[in-house]
Amino acid sequence: MKKIVYLGYLVTPEEANRVSGASVAGNKMQWNVIKNLGVMEGIDVSCVTVTPLASYPRDKKIYQQKEEQTLFQNVNVNRISYLNFPIVKQLWQIVNVYRTAKKMVIKENADTVFCFNLFPQIGIPMRWLKRKFPYLDTVCLLADLPIDDNTERKGVSVWLRNIMEKSTWKSMKICDKYIVLNKEVIRKYLPNKEYIVIDGGVSDDDVKKYEDYVVKNEEYSIMYCGALTEYNGILNLLQAMQLVKDEDIYLDIYGGGYLEDVVRSAAQQRRNIRYHGRVDNQTIIKKQREAWLLINPRVINDPIAEVTFPSKTFEYMLSGTPVLTTRLNGYSEEYEGKMIFAESDSAEKIAEGIEKVKRMGKEELQSISREAKKFVVEKRCWSGQSKKIADFIEGNGPKGE
Repeated sequence: MKKIVYLGYLVTPEEANRVSGASVAGNKMQWNVIKNLGVMEGIDVSCVTVTPLASYPRDKKIYQQKEEQTLFQNVNVNRISYLNFPIVKQLWQIVNVYRTAKKMVIKENADTVFCFNLFPQIGIPMRWLKRKFPYLDTVCLLADLPIDDNTERKGVSVWLRNIMEKSTWKSMKICDKYIVLNKEVIRKYLPNKEYIVIDGGVSDDDVKKYEDYVVKNEEYSIMYCGALTEYNGILNLLQAMQLVKDEDIYLDIYGGGYLEDVVRSAAQQRRNIRYHGRVDNQTIIKKQREAWLLINPRVINDPIAEVTFPSKTFEYMLSGTPVLTTRLNGYSEEYEGKMIFAESDSAEKIAEGIEKVKRMGKEELQSISREAKKFVVEKRCWSGQSKKIADFIEGNGPKGE
């Protein structure tokens, strides 16, 4: 029996949609991996989790209580307590994750610590556990690296971010094995580490959400949903809409981020750009299917884009709506013929791609969309992806790509 103690930020999907500091995409990945590992024979999983709140006063909650619950019928989850003030919060989280995890390792006679990312709240306790119990295997599902794209930081925020980055890089050197979304992470930062690539996945529930018939919008609408950040290509996308000659093409943008004000301003100035802010996932799914084209304009050579994989990809591909994307290095040959690729991430080439798709025949676009959905359902379901993760943790199965 493989005894695993998991360290992460796991909350229920409902909480992820309302908790101020939660990443919906990150939580979805954790939720599906732990759910599937929890039902596998020969694996026992217990969790220590940090409820991801934004620091007071951004989140009005001052104290996060300790909680214990059982998820998926047989996975014990221990939420740590902490005082939600900057700096105090991070120190409290580090100490309580370590204390709780140490007790769990002893109680469960665990042989593996499995982490989601290695930011200090998780990375430092992992290092302490490795020092206390040298026999432990340490495995990290590395979805996010300590690379900051927010140029708006000032004062104490910059200082804290620098400390966080240094700590995370140190933890990355100590961890034994990695599950990465993009093999470029290994080439650039973790050479000689044992790894597998898991670029994401979809659940059976995700697939069911896209089964109902919907009617397309009367007008030709393009949709972007996701974080409004520079590396996601929002600035290039806004500029591309100025270059599109067809005045009957509209861009609908959903999401939030530090470029919200820029997007809002563009929507006020141009009638073919509409900003809808943050909306619930059910609305996103409906709008994805009503649109004529979904777009991912992520910047190709950005330091973050080079080592990640867009979480929106699989939702896009499930929708039955054609996808136009920049050619990111995470898109292997498997993705050919399932999406339409812009020639580059420049505003000019994105605009050309948009107009090219509008000229394409209906049957060709439907064929691409069908292949995309078939690929995701058959090759990227979380049940299969989690089995690869389990085999990797147990030391079985292929490694690398």
